[in-house]
Amino acid sequence: MECYPGQTVVSSLALQMFLYFNCYFFPFWWACHIVMLELKYFYLSTYYRITLTALTVVMTLVEVARLYLGYLGNLQEKVPALAGSWLLSLLLQAPMLLFHLCNPHLIMLPVEWATGLLYLAFIVTEIVLSIRALRRLTAQLEERFHLAHLHLHQERQEGQNA
Repeated sequence: MECYPGQTVVSSLALQMFLYFNCYFFPFWWACHIVMLELKYFYLSTYYRITLTALTVVMTLVEVARLYLGYLGNLQEKVPALAGSWLLSLLLQAPMLLFHLCNPHLIMLPVEWATGLLYLAFIVTEIVLSIRALRRLTAQLEERFHLAHLHLHQERQEGQNA
């Protein structure tokens, strides 16, 4: 990211902290989830065995992409990457985690409740912080665009007057 004199950095420190801690929490959540899935696997119906296995694989892939895009979008102030992270959180991760937490047929164990609720708190907080960061970032980009357009217009005026 290039930084020019007078240009302010609008990356969200709070969002970056949550993304950072989520990077360390997710492997812990994943390990707990895998161990609990293995413990209750034979007590589940075939439908829920397949569903939970697929859900675990998809959640893992989406989480890796979501955290990468969040880091990229926040630190480099890239709107598409941050918006992608926000959309993955809102449209995929949160519903999948809520399905996992709220489905009564999944035989939830206490460790799953604790880690799942903490993980949900991370995701909800990151959704709120991401939308705030996106608003700030787009406002700054809009301001930069208008200033560049004004500067170009002034140069054209000076060129015509000379």
